[in-house]
Amino acid sequence: MLDEFEKKLKEIVDSEHSRLIGEISKKLNNKENKVFCFATELYQKGGRWYDKWGVPDSVLDSIYILDKEKISREKPLNILFLHDIGYPSGGGGKDYIKVDMRETHMRQGPIYAAELFNFKDLNEEYMFSREDVGEMLLVLSRHDDHYILNETGKEDILHRDKKLFDLYQTFVDLDRIFVMNFISTYKDYTSKHTDKEPALFFEERLAYFFEPNDPEIEEIGIKLRPETCEKAMNKGKHKLLYLDTTKEVVKAHFKARKEELENGLFELVRENKWNAFEPYLADYVNGSIEAAKQGKSYDVLRYG
Repeated sequence: MLDEFEKKLKEIVDSEHSRLIGEISKKLNNKENKVFCFATELYQKGGRWYDKWGVPDSVLDSIYILDKEKISREKPLNILFLHDIGYPSGGGGKDYIKVDMRETHMRQGPIYAAELFNFKDLNEEYMFSREDVGEMLLVLSRHDDHYILNETGKEDILHRDKKLFDLYQTFVDLDRIFVMNFISTYKDYTSKHTDKEPALFFEERLAYFFEPNDPEIEEIGIKLRPETCEKAMNKGKHKLLYLDTTKEVVKAHFKARKEELENGLFELVRENKWNAFEPYLADYVNGSIEAAKQGKSYDVLRYG
């Protein structure tokens, strides 16, 4: 069952995500839109409620990262569209954290995504080569290995081929940028972490991405202790970002959430003060949709 606060977050996402999807689709080419629409239909039919917002919102950051890094958008962006379609329908955020759930979605997702083999364009030409589809499906089937500490398969397959390794690492960056998005942050906090002081929750999230002496830590302005990084590493959460531009994007998300931390938003969640929290959520949702018209996420537009 969803907790009351998370249930209200879900209601907003359910009512507003189509507006965001509409704006993002305008930033995609025909081939990208076909895969994006295919994935969006699956997220709307089932899976985790927050993916309906998280995947589209991450598309904007991903395009920004890939374009700035001069990396071809095709494979990593399509993997991003599809990566969590394998999750079954469930309740709240805490229902999806078990290892067997991560394993299940990495097995089921590629089964759905295998339809890419038969995708054709208007000229009835195949949109993807078998080799490209195979690489995308392979990354989809292993993209959360770093979370569940299942390193064997990743080392044997993905580390053997530099091109595959680069694709895997690039996608993992794109997958993780949603962690500190507004919706993801407050979904996680309200469903799993309200027993923690907000500052500790924030520090623990910093340890997912950075080391104590990284320049981004100084810019964000929150101290990160080595022991916090060690705890994150032991849980399979501590993984440094692969691309410089991803660091820039994640830093922008942290800066936005830090301002909210200082304004007491996390305390509003802890005290279940929805009426006081809702205007901030409305600002984020509407700001995100307006920012999408400019091809950026709301956090990057403000803090990037």
